[in-house]
Amino acid sequence: MNKRLLEFIFFIVLITVMVMSLNLAIADSTGMDIRTSDLLKYTFLVVLTTAILIKVPITLLAVAAVAVGGGLFAYVKKWVLPSDVLLYFSGFFTWLPQYIVGYEAFDLKYSLVFAIIYMLLVTLIICLIVFNKKSYGLLVALGGSAFTFFWFIYVSKARLYLFYYLFAALVLYSYNVYEQKKLEWMNAESKTDKNIEIKWVFNALIIILISIMISQFAVLDIKPLKWDWLNEKTFQAFPFIENWRNDNYDNLGFGFGSTYGIDAAGYKTSRLGGPVKLSEKVMLIAETDSRENIYLRGSVKDFYTGSSWRKTEKSNVQYTADSEIPLPFSNVSAYTREITITHQNLTTTTIFAPNTLSKVQRESIKYFVDEDNEAFLSRNISKKEKYTVIIKIPDVDINKLKEITTASLSPDIYKQLPDNISQRTRKLALDITSGYNNDYDKAKAIEKYLRDNFRYTLTPSVVPKDSEFVDYFLFEGKEGYCVYFATAMSVLLRAVDIPNRYVEGFLAKYENSNIRNVKGTTAHSWVEVNFGDYGWLTFEATPAYPLTGYSRQGEVPTAPIAESDPIESSAPIKPIDTDTRAKDLDEEVEAGGRTDLQQTKEISIIARIILAILAILLLRISYLVLKRTYNELKLRKSSGKQYSTEYFKDVLRYLKKINVVLLNEETMREYWSRVKYTLDQDYQNGDDIIRLLEKLRYSNENIDDSARNELEEYRKKLKKFVTSRLGTIKALISYYIIGL
Repeated sequence: MNKRLLEFIFFIVLITVMVMSLNLAIADSTGMDIRTSDLLKYTFLVVLTTAILIKVPITLLAVAAVAVGGGLFAYVKKWVLPSDVLLYFSGFFTWLPQYIVGYEAFDLKYSLVFAIIYMLLVTLIICLIVFNKKSYGLLVALGGSAFTFFWFIYVSKARLYLFYYLFAALVLYSYNVYEQKKLEWMNAESKTDKNIEIKWVFNALIIILISIMISQFAVLDIKPLKWDWLNEKTFQAFPFIENWRNDNYDNLGFGFGSTYGIDAAGYKTSRLGGPVKLSEKVMLIAETDSRENIYLRGSVKDFYTGSSWRKTEKSNVQYTADSEIPLPFSNVSAYTREITITHQNLTTTTIFAPNTLSKVQRESIKYFVDEDNEAFLSRNISKKEKYTVIIKIPDVDINKLKEITTASLSPDIYKQLPDNISQRTRKLALDITSGYNNDYDKAKAIEKYLRDNFRYTLTPSVVPKDSEFVDYFLFEGKEGYCVYFATAMSVLLRAVDIPNRYVEGFLAKYENSNIRNVKGTTAHSWVEVNFGDYGWLTFEATPAYPLTGYSRQGEVPTAPIAESDPIESSAPIKPIDTDTRAKDLDEEVEAGGRTDLQQTKEISIIARIILAILAILLLRISYLVLKRTYNELKLRKSSGKQYSTEYFKDVLRYLKKINVVLLNEETMREYWSRVKYTLDQDYQNGDDIIRLLEKLRYSNENIDDSARNELEEYRKKLKKFVTSRLGTIKALISYYIIGL
């Protein structure tokens, strides 16, 4: 097979890998309704077509001729596009600008057209760099920046996609190095192994593969440096950044997005405690005719380390919109409530609902529910996206609760305590509960003790590093917010053998309206205890919140929240991502598709990508224009030896564009005698030019106007020759994007 054809196929395969990697990241972030196999097929066709048009520009004329001919034929025959097609594209071009500026969510019906457009843009940029065989370092840098961005906006597989991209980009870079070396060997008439090309590529593949695989094991949870003042100013200037991944708080992530978790701006890492700042942003809107205050669960944690909460891995079950979720209680009567949730300024996969979730209603939705009754999608839920949760609330008989022993009703993980729980904490738990003979009364006693004896504040002192969090709160600090109270109650309950779990979410309080604006200031944490037939019941240890009630008629709790007592959160709310259970988007297509609205940000992803690319290109072009201007001025003001040196450097920069390079230790004359025959006859006076340059370089004479004009005229002609050899478009890209 022809070597050029083999090289072309080699490039096509590697470019396809790079473009496909970017496509997968964009697909994950937008939730496009395209199968992975179809996406690969379209990617290959776009790459192949673009590469042919770049390598053989005459084909562009052929394509244009066919298009014009087809248009004329359709006009003569009076053919028109079907009305539904016209409406589709009209709608697409109306929607696209709105999506780019962030006013519209991603619309699944435009997935294919949208994918092809951005695919063409990405492919064109990569192909221009690859087929010019220049600036492969820029190719690597652009890819690294793109996938870093995707990682920050919670594309969990961004690291994996970067692996694919870097592998292809570095192989191309290595091959380009080989081509340059081969040219040097040929010019020096060096003998090489006839199979050196295959050996070079094979060894490069092995080295690159091993290097990238090692990098995959690099530790990512590096503790960030935080500067609250700078964070605040940055978020004010660029509000959309606040939803980016910007902490290393450890939480359980599902699918391609991330489950909800409280992450306080004042926390130094995932260590509990310290002052927090509140976010006034509306995170969710809850609509229901219920008059109760509603605990909207986000995430459940079961493993306490002494300084933070973690969630152990749980199995999950897939459900559709018509599926009925098994309730966490049985053998008791219950009443039904409906709550419609609209996501506002919260990026997460979590479906928010009370712990007695029965069904999630949303057209063509598929979701997952784990053993803790946490519900979530395999993608982030869009801004403005709605879903309705159906909950069934059990009628609770307090007297029967007192007959239930909880110790055997939950797995041991809900009883776990770290070794550093102090003896005085364990003794306090026994003292508080010593007068009670049932688990319900013991739980209420601990709840009452915490509400009555500790002060609520959003600005507690920082917990010393050598102190266990609960011990410090109970015996030293004696003040805190919901995280302090809920964690303390959980530990005290476990100390007396009552299993429980720690929950984070929101309290959507009743405000004399069916519409409840759930702000970051209402983010909250609490404790749930399993009472068998009655399921997991909520306990509220934080004194700034009303006690939970179990009344049938939905009365407002009798202990209202005082207006002077803000409901705190560990705001600002940011989702956490650990990529423990990725779900394949293809499965959702097979299961009937996804929801109509998909992932969107304050500024859409595609807008940021396009703006980032344009900004980089603009900066690059500006830099190269300034650099060329500076070199011209430097040459114009120089004289004598300096002029000769700068002139020769400038000529070399242009000749390198057509692979006429200076070898090591080669003089100007040796170089010119080797390459002058590759030029047209108009440039054969190069010997006179070289003699003039040598005279200036090896003597103390200055350059006169006549000699300068002759040299400048020759230099202009040489630039025109290089430009014509490259072609205008390729020359502009080479000069002003790739660089001299």
